Amino acid sequence: MKSRILVTLSLLVALTALTGCYVQYNTSRVLPDATINPDKTYYVVHHEDDPRQIYQVISREMRAMGLHHVSHGPENGIPEGTDVIVLYEDRWMWDMTNYLLMLKIQFRDASNNLLLARGQSYRTSLVRKSVEEMVQETLVGIFSYDEKGA
Repeated sequence: MKSRILVTLSLLVALTALTGCYVQYNTSRVLPDATINPDKTYYVVHHEDDPRQIYQVISREMRAMGLHHVSHGPENGIPEGTDVIVLYEDRWMWDMTNYLLMLKIQFRDASNNLLLARGQSYRTSLVRKSVEEMVQETLVGIFSYDEKGA
């Protein structure tokens, strides 16, 4: 009888611990009167210490979403005529393997550094996704928000 109670209590503790590992949320916001459209020129600034080359994934995904004038490079290499600067922040966590915990993407006006739009995706270990999926999820959130005009 005691062993059965111990097993039941152990299972309850394990299930309670697992539910704390399941957190996921996506947020996005577009400044009123700001639009993200294919006619603008975008430049994704990459970190010098980004061995995973997330900037390339962001650039590729933006092109796949219809933004044709997208380039990337270091912050000091922003080309003349750039309309929007795209910045990102990534946070990684370890749980058996490294995984992307949080990704923030910002769209800023190149002329005055005004924040035009931002998006964030946050996923803990049990609901983790690949870098490509997190980038897509974040950008879709921004573009969906912009299309709604909310």
